[in-house]
Amino acid sequence: MQRLSVFACTTFLALGTCVLSVEARAQSVMVTTGSGAVIGQSQRGVDTFLGIPYAAPPVGALRFQPPTPATRWQQPRPADHFGAACPQTSTLGTPSTNEDCLTLNVYRPSVSTQGRPVLVFFYGGSFRYGDAGVAPGGNGPDYTGNDIARRIGAIVVTVNYRLGALGFLAAPALDNENAHHVSGNYGLLDQQAALRWVASNARAFGGDPKNVTVFGQSAGALSIVDQMVSPGAAGLFERVQLQSVGSLATAKLASAEKQDESIVDEVGCANADDVAACLRQVPVSTFLTAAGGAIGPNVDGFVLPTEPQDALASGAFSHVPVIEGSNLDEGTYFIAQFTSTIGHDVTLNNANAILVNAFGKTNANAIATEYALGQNATPGQTLSSILTDEFFSCPAYNLRETLQYQVPVIEYEFSQPDPVYDYPVPQVSSIVDGDAHTTELAYFFGHDGAGNALSGTNRWLSESMMDGLGMYARYGQAPGVFPGPGNTAGSAAVIELRSPIDISSNFSGRHRCDFWRGLGSPTVLLP
Repeated sequence: MQRLSVFACTTFLALGTCVLSVEARAQSVMVTTGSGAVIGQSQRGVDTFLGIPYAAPPVGALRFQPPTPATRWQQPRPADHFGAACPQTSTLGTPSTNEDCLTLNVYRPSVSTQGRPVLVFFYGGSFRYGDAGVAPGGNGPDYTGNDIARRIGAIVVTVNYRLGALGFLAAPALDNENAHHVSGNYGLLDQQAALRWVASNARAFGGDPKNVTVFGQSAGALSIVDQMVSPGAAGLFERVQLQSVGSLATAKLASAEKQDESIVDEVGCANADDVAACLRQVPVSTFLTAAGGAIGPNVDGFVLPTEPQDALASGAFSHVPVIEGSNLDEGTYFIAQFTSTIGHDVTLNNANAILVNAFGKTNANAIATEYALGQNATPGQTLSSILTDEFFSCPAYNLRETLQYQVPVIEYEFSQPDPVYDYPVPQVSSIVDGDAHTTELAYFFGHDGAGNALSGTNRWLSESMMDGLGMYARYGQAPGVFPGPGNTAGSAAVIELRSPIDISSNFSGRHRCDFWRGLGSPTVLLP
């Protein structure tokens, strides 16, 4: 192909996409968005556009504010590298972070066509960590959407959103300058801004803005539930996939503000004449080292009008089809992290102390008896089973029961024998990885954390899961992977994502969901 200058290529933008030759195996490709032209890379049948701003940098006066539109650029903008991750102290070795982080990445098949389904992904990480790109050195998930786009012919979008205190700090001083008298939830508002960007720009990339599927894992899945409940996201997506969503419990604004007082104090702003102005002047590094408990969305009456669980039960949410599920051994991920912190495997005393702290002595004794703590398995293995059942498996089952008479819903469990896993368990732990938290990500994205293709039965399962996601995104159902028409009302069946794919009819019994319903929720999270 003859080389063309960027200047020459811009003259053809009115005719659609313009391709620029860069090297024998890669080409540059240009698309015009609402903010200006972007130049991506085309290789192996997929066009990639990385680091596209979907909102203005949330810095200076825009810190702790809802996102505002990105400033239009006049010259074609290179989109050949990931934007910076949002500020965080990640154990995954996130390559670079910056408060100017509100960017997204677009992957599309190189064959030009219109009306492709659009998949938008929100990462997990406890609302503290995460990146829409790649964890370096294969130490964590690789969210590049090339394999999905290539296999299923969809547009894939991965999104950065604000995290930690910079994304979710709630404080009365910030309420007072907001027309709705709320604060926090900036990360959720970022996601809504990204979804509006998709609605405005999908056609430019060959996508259908009226056929958007949002999928996410862990905190990313929880934030999607929040978007189902939030009026600000209404009409921005047509279906969802929730991976390891866990508990839907969400603090009210007043409780979040009370909890976040320690952060305001530690960064030195509690006694400032103008607390809001002080918070906007604090260096990012100070926020990252500030103490504080769990942080995330809050029920503020505006972004989140009511507790998500209550909204789902009452029908006050966007009625869209849902695929949701969990992994067989979710808890091993967290127990392995805990053992790495304490420097040894979980002892019986460790396990008992954790249960008492989380559930109180009476309930802790009941749990220890129900799970035969200290008898057949190691304390760490038993604690992992408890964590899996209480925080992931049973919430997934309960979510399906809440939704099944209101919208089409299918539940899965990822249970592949000897799966590929991106997070090696520390040597101090006797825990076997199994189908741990995050394990399914490599299968839905088609490659491991180092970008390597899967092989054998793992590859077959990965291709089946991508195909199922593609059919679901295109048609709203995927009978080859998720049997049935997409409505499992009244059924106890759970799809087992393994090779071969199977159906479980005793999911609730295996995970002791009746026991947990009778016990109630814990007061604090397990490690």
